[in-house]
Amino acid sequence: MPPKLIGEGNTYREYLVHYDPDNIKKEKWDDPEIMSTPRIQFTWVEPHLEDNISNLSLWSIKPDGTDLRLVATPEELMPSHLEQSFYRGVVPFVRSPDNRYVAYAMAHGIYYERRLLDLKTKEVIVMDRRGGPPNFMWFKGGRYLTFSGTGSLVQYDMESQETKYIADRFGKNYIHRAFAYDNDNQMVDIQDGVATFYDFDTGKVLKEIPNTHGVLTLDGKHWIKEGEPFEIYATPVYEPDTVAYQYPKGMVRTSLQGISADGIIISGGVRVASHKDDKYRAYTLPGDGDIGNTALYNTRPFLESGYSLPESE
Repeated sequence: MPPKLIGEGNTYREYLVHYDPDNIKKEKWDDPEIMSTPRIQFTWVEPHLEDNISNLSLWSIKPDGTDLRLVATPEELMPSHLEQSFYRGVVPFVRSPDNRYVAYAMAHGIYYERRLLDLKTKEVIVMDRRGGPPNFMWFKGGRYLTFSGTGSLVQYDMESQETKYIADRFGKNYIHRAFAYDNDNQMVDIQDGVATFYDFDTGKVLKEIPNTHGVLTLDGKHWIKEGEPFEIYATPVYEPDTVAYQYPKGMVRTSLQGISADGIIISGGVRVASHKDDKYRAYTLPGDGDIGNTALYNTRPFLESGYSLPESE
């Protein structure tokens, strides 16, 4: 059922996603129907439950706001044998390229516990615990998961289940956030006004270009950037000062992500827009619970063809 238009402002249209508490569909990570479109996942507390961390679950929808599904229950995200704490809504939950794993972080004071939920077995792996938000990123087709914190870049090997520091592979003491490029074979780091492209395996510098900020689109062709407050635009990856696309005002830097610059982009809460739109779409759900930890997933099949909302939307 399509979402219902419930409000409109100068920069947005607000839609209520259809939710039927008596007919909740559970997502299966390898369901062909799930893999038919990109999806957006986020945390949310159902309206009949108390709005606290113990009731927070992981949900997903299609980019057009349809097909709400439950991805993981509170018990699956926070098994009783692990320390209970809270999530920070600005830290996206990041899905593996094959959709099977969810990387997420639990905050314990100043520390973030990096966790990995296996949606097939329901096992939760604690990969690491350190300060700072993790900035999860997958490399080499999902073989490696990287995360940062307090300047360190750490690699988790999905096969050996081992973690190790890898910033020195790239000749760096500090890497705040790693971006994947070239089908996850290259790592990109922005420091001191320069974007450096490295071979992920060897750390060899492949290219350097002037650039101060931005988020790489998942197809690796553009940077998505924030200009004046709430003004988001895109530049070609090797021409970071040339504006190629502009998006409706009101999109935010939190959870900013896009498959391609000429398709859809998303940002915090669940905001969806394209450069063709006059206003962004804001998807909401019943109750008072906040929507957080937003991220795109199942994007790999659409990196070459791109993805746009149907014209009727």
